[in-house]
Amino acid sequence: MRSISHKDFNWIFIEDAKADDISFIQKEFDLHPLIIGKLTTPLYRPQFSDHKDYIFLVMHYPIFAENGSFLEVGEIDVLANEKFLITVCSHKDSHLGHFFEQCQRSIEGSKKYFQRGPLFLILIIVAQILNNYYTFLDRLAKETERIENNIFNGKESRILREISYLQRDILDVRRVIKPQLSVFRSFFEKEGIANNEFLKVYAQEIVSTNVQIWNNLENYWETANALHGTNNTLLSYKLNRVIYILTAFSVCFLPVNLIAFIFGMNAANFPPVFHKIQVILSMMAGVMLITALFLVILMKRGR
Repeated sequence: MRSISHKDFNWIFIEDAKADDISFIQKEFDLHPLIIGKLTTPLYRPQFSDHKDYIFLVMHYPIFAENGSFLEVGEIDVLANEKFLITVCSHKDSHLGHFFEQCQRSIEGSKKYFQRGPLFLILIIVAQILNNYYTFLDRLAKETERIENNIFNGKESRILREISYLQRDILDVRRVIKPQLSVFRSFFEKEGIANNEFLKVYAQEIVSTNVQIWNNLENYWETANALHGTNNTLLSYKLNRVIYILTAFSVCFLPVNLIAFIFGMNAANFPPVFHKIQVILSMMAGVMLITALFLVILMKRGR
């Protein structure tokens, strides 16, 4: 648990909250047991509630692996009034944690966030969380372009797996970003923001950014689905070609099998001419020539 103080205002920042941290803020700020319960258990939906003495806001954000792929969902719980701001992050090394450290390193530079009150600071925090999505969007742009360039290189099976991973990441991030828009709008309708032109501009910008991120995700989702359909078409075409070739081979060797079957069962009853090795070899050569011509014709027609 760390904190930054400016005049009578205090920002308490908690990552990976322990029982002692929750117990401290409960005693220090006299929080309702229901709110304490929400701080100690994961919440799977974002929410906003305006209590008598403070506001409570729950936000989610995606956590990405080093390669940029989606890893899991993080949660940030925000409690604020005119005297304090409490942010509880479910994971360490969050994007908000880096912003807090910047404020700690430059107290003078961070005063601009504190001087306009807790609502402005919350808006800055929300903006910081949304900015974290752009790195993921940049990765999606590179991945879709790379897959599109490689999809016709004869590696459909490997590309199919990459497209599936891409679809999974987009779906997981969409699941995080979409529910928050209605929560943000409810929070921005709060009197302290709706009646303040300065804060209202920031709020509108955040809503616009959220919508922009969602539209980008929708675009990449449609692109990934289109690439998936194209890749499946190529795989189906390759499979049909293999089946065609195997069927052609099977049909071509039917005459050979028929002749072998006939001679194998009744060779003793055939005329003497069929007992000569020259005749047998000639028949075999003829059948092989006919089979080869049939295969060539089938292969040319199948192109």
